Amino acid sequence: MSEKELRRTRPVLYEKRKKNFGFQHLKRTKPKMFFSFRTSFDAAVLCALFVFATATAALCQVYQWVDQRGVMHFTSKPPPADGRLINMFEDENLRRPNPADEPQGSVPAPEIPEAPEDAGQFSVTHVYDGDSFEAEGHNITIQVRLAGIDAPETDKDGSTGQPYSLRAKAFLAEMIEGRVVSLKGYGSGSYNRQLAEVFVDGKNVALELVRAGLAETYAGQPPKGLDVSIYIAAEDLAKRAGIGIWSQGEGYESPSAWRRRMR
Repeated sequence: MSEKELRRTRPVLYEKRKKNFGFQHLKRTKPKMFFSFRTSFDAAVLCALFVFATATAALCQVYQWVDQRGVMHFTSKPPPADGRLINMFEDENLRRPNPADEPQGSVPAPEIPEAPEDAGQFSVTHVYDGDSFEAEGHNITIQVRLAGIDAPETDKDGSTGQPYSLRAKAFLAEMIEGRVVSLKGYGSGSYNRQLAEVFVDGKNVALELVRAGLAETYAGQPPKGLDVSIYIAAEDLAKRAGIGIWSQGEGYESPSAWRRRMR
């Protein structure tokens, strides 16, 4: 009831309230706001900041994960249920780690070569271990050793030797056994095997093994003309992710050290 209505209809009560309380409590007050916009420009600025923050957050998610085969992936979406998350980058400037960007001990990573036009075509008939196999083509049978890498050693009878040796063998067999591959030769190695880079479906087979953490870069002198920098760069990424052979930490023994110990 307003002050005028109270004074007209109930004058006694009006005089009593006026004496004791006044009429401040009868006045309507505007509800308080946590903030207010003095101009439409203020509202526009706040909206722009909100949209920018939301867009930036959406651009910052980069997931590094490993699938069941041990192959590393870098995606803007979370890994599938059967993938293992390695890391999640939340800075919009972060991208797939590249050893070429690191100033200390960095090794430039050149573009991954495709199968050369002059590479010989052979059909893989048998995989011996993680870095050697038998192939047929051009009316001959040859034994091939993947150039530039070294996979965990199996025992002489093909049974378990080093950790991850059978997994490396299975990985190689899945990629090339029973298939036609392209070989870029680098001469002969030990046991009269042909040293070669091997390509299938446009992929460098040795490089895929290193990426999966199932082989290291060959520690000895590489054959003339072979650029091993791509293997060194891939090995560094696998080490940092701790996958495959690199998950053993300080307990890891290189294939070359294992061979010397087993002599």
